[in-house]
Amino acid sequence: AWLAAWSGDFAESVRLAARAGSALPKSELLGEAFLSLTHPRAFETEVKKAAGQFSIEPSLLWAVMRQESAFDPGVVSSAGAVGLMQLMPATARDEAARLRLGAADSWEPSTNILLGAAHLARHLKDFGSPEKALAAYNAGGGSVRRWPQGPGESLEEWVEGISYPETNEYVRKVMGNYFVYKALEGKKE
Repeated sequence: AWLAAWSGDFAESVRLAARAGSALPKSELLGEAFLSLTHPRAFETEVKKAAGQFSIEPSLLWAVMRQESAFDPGVVSSAGAVGLMQLMPATARDEAARLRLGAADSWEPSTNILLGAAHLARHLKDFGSPEKALAAYNAGGGSVRRWPQGPGESLEEWVEGISYPETNEYVRKVMGNYFVYKALEGKKE
């Protein structure tokens, strides 16, 4: 796993670290060294550039990327979403048009990260919280608008009340990834 990470094969690093996790003592699983393998800062230059352009925390982009593609730039979902940020072709074209990129290659990692960051930033602006933006990233903005947050309802309660099981699980997993990245980030400062 360390060799894969060192060589830049983050998808393999994550896969191997997950496999090795069952053989390690529990105390090792929560250590910074192991978590940095399961939660790498993959495509760091591209992520930081896109995060800066759209005022998004890099940790949130890595959290989405980890859940969407496990850092495999060649992955295609059963629904047809492609690349690191798992963008549907129509979404990629729409974001590319908004950014005036023309016929952008959404398979190319830096372009996929840029388009995914733009898409996520729009949802953050529309919905105001990472949880709701992530739900919109997964299920669409229309779905999130149909799930109003009740008076006095916390964001955690709102997430648990998401009626699409896949989206409910997605938001919880990405937020978990996000908190791991934030914890790792705190240890690096």
